[in-house]
This record gives sequence, structure tokens and C-alpha cells, in this order.
Amino acid sequence: MTELLYKRNWFKWLAVLLILFLLFISLLPLAVRYGIESWYRQQGADSVSLENVDINLFTGKLRLANLEVRQGGHETLAFSHVLVQLDWLPLFKKRIFIPALEVDGLRLLVEQRAGKHLIVAGLGIPESRPLKNKEKNEPWGFGLHGVVFRNSKINFTTPEQQTGLEIDSFTLDKLKSWSQDDTLINYSGKVNSAPVTLTGLLDLFDTEPGFEGKLKINDFDLSPVATYIKDYAHNMEGLFSVDTSLSIRHKPGQWTRFRADSDAQVHNLVLGLLKQDISQDKLQWQGKLDVTLNSKGQSPVYLLTGRLETENLDIKQGHTLQYHHGRLDWQGSIRSRQHFDMPTISGRISGTEITLTRLPGQQQLFHTNTLLIKKIAFSGLEDISTGTIKLTGPRALYRPVATKEKQNPAFLQAVGLEIDSISLSKEKGYAVGRIRLSDALIYIHRQKNGRLQHIASLDIPAMQSSDKGKTKITTPVTPRQQNGKPLKLTISNIGLTGNSRIRIFDETVSPAFDTEIRLARASINNINSGRPGKASPFLIEAKLGRFSSIALKGNAYPYAKALTIKLEGDIKNISLPPVSGYLAKILGYDIRSGQLNAHIKLDINNGAIDASNRLLISTLEVKVADPDRARQLTAQLDIPLESALSLLRNKNNDIDLVLPVKGNTANPDFQIGSIINKAIGNAMKKASLTYLTYALQPYGGLITIARLIKSAADTISLNPINFPAGSSATDKTSLDYASRIASLMNERPGLRIKLCGIATETDRNRLLQDNRTTWLANKRQEQNFEANIKIPASISVAENQLLGLAQKRAEVIKSYLVTEYKIDTGRLFICQPRIDPDKKGNPRLNLTI
Repeated sequence: MTELLYKRNWFKWLAVLLILFLLFISLLPLAVRYGIESWYRQQGADSVSLENVDINLFTGKLRLANLEVRQGGHETLAFSHVLVQLDWLPLFKKRIFIPALEVDGLRLLVEQRAGKHLIVAGLGIPESRPLKNKEKNEPWGFGLHGVVFRNSKINFTTPEQQTGLEIDSFTLDKLKSWSQDDTLINYSGKVNSAPVTLTGLLDLFDTEPGFEGKLKINDFDLSPVATYIKDYAHNMEGLFSVDTSLSIRHKPGQWTRFRADSDAQVHNLVLGLLKQDISQDKLQWQGKLDVTLNSKGQSPVYLLTGRLETENLDIKQGHTLQYHHGRLDWQGSIRSRQHFDMPTISGRISGTEITLTRLPGQQQLFHTNTLLIKKIAFSGLEDISTGTIKLTGPRALYRPVATKEKQNPAFLQAVGLEIDSISLSKEKGYAVGRIRLSDALIYIHRQKNGRLQHIASLDIPAMQSSDKGKTKITTPVTPRQQNGKPLKLTISNIGLTGNSRIRIFDETVSPAFDTEIRLARASINNINSGRPGKASPFLIEAKLGRFSSIALKGNAYPYAKALTIKLEGDIKNISLPPVSGYLAKILGYDIRSGQLNAHIKLDINNGAIDASNRLLISTLEVKVADPDRARQLTAQLDIPLESALSLLRNKNNDIDLVLPVKGNTANPDFQIGSIINKAIGNAMKKASLTYLTYALQPYGGLITIARLIKSAADTISLNPINFPAGSSATDKTSLDYASRIASLMNERPGLRIKLCGIATETDRNRLLQDNRTTWLANKRQEQNFEANIKIPASISVAENQLLGLAQKRAEVIKSYLVTEYKIDTGRLFICQPRIDPDKKGNPRLNLTI
């Protein structure tokens, strides 16, 4: 009889194996659960709980539910659900393929502790070590498909900060090491509460692995970034957003290429650097970036093209300077250069409301409404060039006053400024094209202390007179290269166009000088620091008020060793009372009325002044303002100014005067006021003497010969009227000469003359003879007259008799001029008579002005 099946040995063994397998399957989840909990506790976890483990060996699925691991009083790892599926068949081909990996509610802590390695979920990550005895067998393949993370969060913590990565959804499909199919990646979540999305295709196992995709970040808080740049900044705030298309490609052993087409923005940026504080409402970049990194250590190759826009940027340099602009845009490219550290930058720049302010006093150093640089090229600090630069409404050195009612205008403001081009190169230095200021107003305000207001407010000493009136004149300074040699500066042309004006307000004189010069034309050409001897021609045509004009032209030498300039021109119909304050300081006289026309010719050669000016002054009336200065001028003239002016006026009440000026600015005692004072004094003195010599012909040939060789007197002396010895009678020659003097005084109503009678030893001898003759005549009339009588020694000439004779001579001439020519007695002054000790002196009447 056949043996029963269950009694057979093989069946028993099969049953036992089946029972053991079922028991294994039943206990496996418990064992896995226990193993996970035990292993985590061995790693230092305070508590580990795993709610459920479900394993299906037939389908290769492992499910874990509600794991929580806590260590050090906080949660290091937790999830609500994990599903892992393993495909068994690929194992036979040495491939590990996971067709499904799903994670829900993951909470993971990643820590970077001070001085320690990375810690993930409470577990330290050991350092990687090189493998020993590497096998050359075929490596195992690896593949993932259907990877899904949902509602998860990963916290990254360091001693300085904490970063949270929230995963709303993450999927990864078709990642296979044995296939070159694209791997699909999709991520949606948040980084530090900032929404982030990432989609793309990953070619991880291609011959040239890479990634193509899109990244979008909205309102990422930049505050945590400050910890990474703490060596450069102490504070950083702002919101960063970007929407970019990315492309990353790598060729092993050769290169890695990164490309991005981005729209990136930063809003409400606050950046505290070590020496500057920066704030900005908006910064936006729209453009492309292409970077290639060479694996052989060569410099990276990169190209950046696009547009950078900034709005409401403020940069503060401590408590000294502040820069602001309403908007500034750059559109162009930045390209790397082989074998050079500096890239090539090109493009155009535009902006609005650009301001540079000096913080103490809130003084605006510069402001412009708009800025446009059409073309800019930068290839290093020694290779820069621009196209046309245009500014509208520029202002420079603007300083508000303390009152709210008004404010001082800028030192320079204009409707527009245009510069054709600017370039800098090592060979040519600075080269500037044509500079045009349109409708400009230049405001020059000289304060009572002699300093220019706008310069004084900068705490920069102005070029001004010292207490002794000395002026220091310097030539321009040229920027220098690192080797100490000056960089050449060339400017083709500087010009003012349109309704350009210069406003001058000078408080150093009283009353303050206030005028406006309207420039019809003003330009200077060919400025070249490399050729100091080359002339820079200039031209100025201007109007002062409605009726006055200035026209000057010449050559300037701005880079000569010392001040050098040559100019010639005309000044027409200048009213003199407004400049009375300056003349009072120089000459000591106020001008009550007068008008000036002048032809100016000035030559300053290395500081040596040689000027020749022809002045025509009409209806001039003056009054003493500074007696000390007036006395200095009188010393130069040898006569009071009023008398000199009377001599110089013609029948039209005009003064035609040649005014040469000489001096040297290099002289330590150079004072422009003294130079002008001396020049005017000498010119008027010479003109007066010339006129007198002419007017009194034929008697003027000997006038002031003694004065011209510097006698001790302080007046201009005319030829004296000679008298016979011992007499006050006049002859025809004397009367003719007196008539000439009368005509001169009638032509010059302001002229006054001193009449000084002089007695001499010749007079004494004649009077003595007359006295003796008179004594003898009287004796002859006596009855007892003796023929041989001797004249007694007591008969002499008294001093009073000589002085009386001298006095009578003055009275005779004054009477003649008053009676015959109706000269006002108030214009003829009889001075104290005197006796000339010179035995050879002529009896005379001295005439002085």
C-alpha cells in the first residue's frame, strides 16, 4: 500500500520550511521595527518610536509608518509614511532598481556643529576614505523611478543660523545608470518661507552629463546670508526673487559650462558694509550668463549680457558722503579676456536724479536730473572709453543756507552738459572730446573773509589773499601714473552755449559787488598737458547788463611752469560806480560816476607781467574813501588825484590814459593791489606831465625834469615865473607865460595852483644897492653933505624886506590872473614866501599843482 503523503520525509521538511518561512514573514516586520529602534538607540537617540512596518517580499515593497526619533531633547527625524519598492529581477543583472519611493510628512534635522562633521538625523557622517584593493569587476547599476516627497521639511542648522527647506512636492523619474534617458525632476516648496519651484531634465549618466531646467524663487529673505559675508558686512536685509532658465553641462576632464537666462530682483535691500551703508528699493537683472570652467586650471571664460536696473539707491560713506540716484540702468555685456584679470565691459548707462551729498550741512556736491552715456568700453584701469555723455539739469557744489526763505544757488548749474567722448589709455592718457555746457549759470560768491563760499564749505582753502594781501598762483595738477610720471590730459574744446551766465557776488568790498555776466560766446581749445608750450586759444564775448560788453581773445598755457597767458580785447561802456568798492581798496577813492572803455593787452610769461592798457574814462567823479590808500596814490602821482584828473580831462570831460602794468607773480611780495595802484599812479603822473609839457609850450620843455629824476618834493612843479632882481615887476615874457597858465586853468576847472614867491641873494644885493643909493640921495639933500662921506655898515637888507618882495611877487601874479582872466581866487593859493639860500638862484615865483 502506498505510503501516505504527509508521512513522507520530504513533505515533512517542506512543511517545516513553509512554517518557518511563514513565521519569518510574520516576524520580519517586527524584527525590522526592533532593529531600527535598537540601532537608533545605539547611536544615542533618547527615544525612538515606529508605529508600523509592512513588508511584502513578493512585490518587494516596504512600508514604514509614523517614525519619530528624538535626541538631545528635540526631534531629529520623523515621517508619517514611507514606501520603498525594490524590483528583484534586475538584481540578476547587477542592477539595483527602485521603481517607487514615496515619503510623506518627512521632518529631517541636518546640523553642522562647531568643529564637527555634518550630522544628519542625529547621525554623524564619517569622512570618506579611499577604497583599498579596488575590484575591476563590472560595477552595479542603480536606478530610481517614481520618487515622490510630499509635505516634508528639512531643517539645516549651524551655530550661526537656521535654514528651512519645505517640500510641498518633489518628484524624480527615470534615473537609471544604465540608460541615457532624461531624468525628470520637479520640486515645489519653500526655502525659509520663500516659494521655490524647480523643473528640469537631468542627464546624469550621459557622456556629457548636465541639467536643463527652470528655477523660480519668490521673496527670499537675505538676512541669513549676512553670516556668510560677516568679514565684509555686518548687516544684510532684503527680498530676493529670480526666474531663470538653467543649463549645466560637464565634459569630464575638460570643461564645465553653466548658462542662465534670468530675471532676478532684489527689493528693499539694506547692506551694512564695514565702511559703507547701502540701501536700495529695487535692483533687477534681466539677461544671460555663460560661464565655462576649464578643468585644466585655466582662467574661466564668461560672458554676461543683459540689463541691470536700480531704483532709489543710497550709499553712505560713514558721516561724510552720501550718494543717491532715483534710477540707474546699465545695458551691455561683460566678457572675460584670456591672460587678463580685468574683463571687458561695454554698453550704455542711463539714470535719473543722481546726487552726491556731503553729509555735514547736507551740501550737495553734485546733482543731475538725467544722465546718458551712449557707449562705454572698459578693458582695465588703463583702457577706458566712452561715447557721448549727456546730462540735463546738472548742478555742482550746491549749498543750502540756514534760512528757509531762500537758498544759495549752486556753484554751477546748467540746462545740459554734453561731452563728446572720454578715453583713458596708457599711451595717450586722458583724452576728452568737446565739452558743451548749455544755458549754464556759474555762481561765484566771495565771502567777507575772502573765501569762496562753495569751496569754503568744503573746508578746502580757496586761492585768496593772505593778511598781507599776497596771492599764491599755481598751475593745474595732472593725475599721475603709478611710476610717478604724469598722465597726459587733452581736451579738444570747452564751450558755453545758449543763455549762459556768470553771477558774481563779492562781500569783500563795500558795498557788496553783485553783477551778472551774460556770455554770448565762451570757449577754449586744445588743452594738452603733454605739450606745456602749446597754446590753448580762448575766446570770451559777454554782456554786462544792457549796455556793457566784454570781448577777449588770446592764448592760455595752463600747464606752463608758471602762469602764462596772452590776451587782447575790448571792454565797452562799463559803468564804474558798481566797482567802486574794488577801486576804494586799491586807490582809496570811491567812484561817484564814470564809464570805462578800454583796450586791454596782457602778456604774462612764466609769471612776468607785461600789460599795456588804453583806458577811456568818461564823466569820472571820485571821493576819498580811504585816506591812507589815497595818500599812497598821491605819492605815486606827486599831486592830489583831483588835480591829476583835472589835467587829464579833455574838453569832453573824458580821460584818455595809457596804463602799463609790470610785475612778477613769482615775487614773494607780489600784491596785485599794489601793482595796480603803482601802475595807475605812474600812468596818470606821466600823462599829466605830458599834457602840461604840451599845454604850456613853448615854456613846457623844462617842466618836471627834476621830478623825473626823483627830487624830494611831493608836487608837480611848473616852470617858475622869473622876476628882475629886487623887483616884483613883470615883463612881456612873464605875462605871456602867465596867460598860458590862465588858459590851462580855464580848460581844467578842477586845477588848483600854488604861488610861492622866492627871494634870492641876487635880490639882497640889488636891494642893498638900492638902499645905499637912497641913503646917499637923502644925505645930498642935507646942508652939511660931504662928498667923501662913507656909507655906514648899518645899512643892510632885512629878512622881512626880502620876504615882503617874495610875497608881492605872488600877489602880482594872482592879481593878474584874477583880474585879466577871471580865475577863481579859491583856485590860487599863495604859500609862505621864502629865501633861496642858493647864491646862484634866480628871483622867481614857483608854480606847483
